Amino acid sequence: MGYNVPSYEYLFADGDKFVLKMRLLDHIYDGMVVEKLTTKIVLPEKASNVKLSTPYEVNRRPDEKLATYLDTEGRKVIVIEKNSLVDAHIQPFTLEYQWSRLYIWREPLMATAFFLCLFIAVIVYVRFDFEITKDSASEALLGVQAKVEEVEKIVNERIALHKRLIDAVSAFKGDKEETTLNATRAKIETERAELKKKMSGVVGQIKTLLPAASEKLNEMEQLETGLVNSEGAYIEKTSKSTTKNSSEDRQWTARVNGDTNKMKDIINSI
Repeated sequence: MGYNVPSYEYLFADGDKFVLKMRLLDHIYDGMVVEKLTTKIVLPEKASNVKLSTPYEVNRRPDEKLATYLDTEGRKVIVIEKNSLVDAHIQPFTLEYQWSRLYIWREPLMATAFFLCLFIAVIVYVRFDFEITKDSASEALLGVQAKVEEVEKIVNERIALHKRLIDAVSAFKGDKEETTLNATRAKIETERAELKKKMSGVVGQIKTLLPAASEKLNEMEQLETGLVNSEGAYIEKTSKSTTKNSSEDRQWTARVNGDTNKMKDIINSI
């Protein structure tokens, strides 16, 4: 039979020294006779310097080991046997042992370390490629994705140039500073030439890695060329007017937005 009792009534501590005092045989009913009693005392793991004192002679069996969750060595179990016991044998025994309180943190730290190692192992397994053979298709796809990102960056820079030109034309309507407008156009053309050179190299690499994308890339470049070739006519028409946000301005802005959105759609479809 077994039952639970509060430890503070039977277990006393002084630093790392512990003393357990409780009855070897407890009262069950009056006039009882116990033919054979086996008492097992499970100590904390790492308990040492165990000393047992009993009020009468008992048969102490060899110590056993009990393994519970997160134990590494198992817990020492003191086994006591006694035959033919009566009410007079209801007397306390004393068990002394040493146990460091630092071991309280041992099992939580072990559990934490285990899950930390598990998470790290999962992260390493998911993020790293452990295949010995090279996957040429995957490498080619990664290469194309990197180049497409470069194309997207160049297209965004081109869009910024178109917007700068629209702003410059709008400013010209107000101040009629033709020198400023021409300087802005010249600077935009210089930057545009650099972007075109850069785009040609990247597009050529994509066509080599993914020939199927050639038609889409050509369509994208045709849209940009059409905008650039039409800029002169737009500037000539709208610069004669002093009205900001004229119908010509709105039409040109709508065309720039429409064509640049088509370029972005083409990039996303590659």
